[in-house]
Amino acid sequence: MQAIVSDIHGNLEALTTVLEDIEKQEVDEILCLGDVVGYGPNPIECLDLAMEHFKWVLCGNHEWALVNQPVGFSPAAKRAIELTRELFEKETDPVQAERRKEFLFNLEPNVEDGNVMYVHGSPKDPIMDYVFPEQYSRFWTEEKVDDLLRTVEWVCFCGHSHVPSIISSTYESFVPTQDTESYTLDPDKVYIINAGAVGQPRDRNNKACYALWDGKTVTHRRLAYDHETTAAKIRAIGFDEKLASRLAEGT
Repeated sequence: MQAIVSDIHGNLEALTTVLEDIEKQEVDEILCLGDVVGYGPNPIECLDLAMEHFKWVLCGNHEWALVNQPVGFSPAAKRAIELTRELFEKETDPVQAERRKEFLFNLEPNVEDGNVMYVHGSPKDPIMDYVFPEQYSRFWTEEKVDDLLRTVEWVCFCGHSHVPSIISSTYESFVPTQDTESYTLDPDKVYIINAGAVGQPRDRNNKACYALWDGKTVTHRRLAYDHETTAAKIRAIGFDEKLASRLAEGT
């Protein structure tokens, strides 16, 4: 069984809570759909844990911005990337600094495993494109769903929107509402599945979210964590206040 995590965003409290929960499951490997860094106060610690525990990490838009430039980012997100870069540049151990740099510069945008695809954004643009379920998008159309699923053989796992969801080729749009909620997939349908956000949920539920996948059934799990400590560290480091307050709100 796989544990699929995404959008950790430097939130060490959320990540350690999720890792503790994963240890209690019958998980064979942990996969990360990107955005280990950005927005949160502990990008280095989170990246080190990712390098230690995850089978692989995809390139999210925040990793891309960190090694390139935060083009198209909001002022708060851009400032967070700038401060994140400063934190990495303060590393005094050249071996550790080079190890992290090499890891970040070699992240792949997508992975395919048989009829299952893994991306950060969407099948159309694996790094930058957003996928939202019907309840969260005024741009939802059947044509858009068809377009998104055009290159998906059966299942595509994604992150980026921070909204856990399952969208099918028959235009069903399912958003889990319970702390543990499972959905068994139909082999005759095609799906795009958002694993949710570990470090910055945006579905008005402030609990960290990740997904379990056994090849047939997806289970989203929600976990309360100490978001107040994370928010306090965000304020202390000088990030935008919104990045702190939104953690309690789940927005």
